[in-house]
Amino acid sequence: MSTKPQNFQWESRGLNEKNFTINSSLNLYIIIVIAAGFLLALFFFFTEWIYHRFLHRHLPSNTLSTSTSPPQPQGLQPTSIQALPTIFYDSSTICSLCLAAYENGDKLKVLPQCLHYFNGECVDTWLHSWAACPLCRASLLDSSAAAPTSD
Repeated sequence: MSTKPQNFQWESRGLNEKNFTINSSLNLYIIIVIAAGFLLALFFFFTEWIYHRFLHRHLPSNTLSTSTSPPQPQGLQPTSIQALPTIFYDSSTICSLCLAAYENGDKLKVLPQCLHYFNGECVDTWLHSWAACPLCRASLLDSSAAAPTSD
């Protein structure tokens, strides 16, 4: 009995060019890649959760910023604000805090360090929270007590 050698032909199981369908072996690879990505993302989120849980449990409470109270303003005392010089303005300009136009006879406060001036009520509100000029940020902590008041 003699047997003839059979011709060997390669078969492609990927994309079928005739009707553009994907065979099952390629589907399996796609599913494996998607599952691996999902498991990798799940592992990443789990390790992040464990890491943050460990930090909150084992670090001292003063190193974590978990306080809910807002920081206290470091502005000027009301007596220091009242001690700032006041002038009456006689030309038309705009207050840089409230953006209202000055009118003749408006009472303005002059800051002694930089000589910037603002509406009295606007700058009083500002200075209750901040001890600096709203324009140039010059500190008023050491100069406001010695400034004279003019009417």
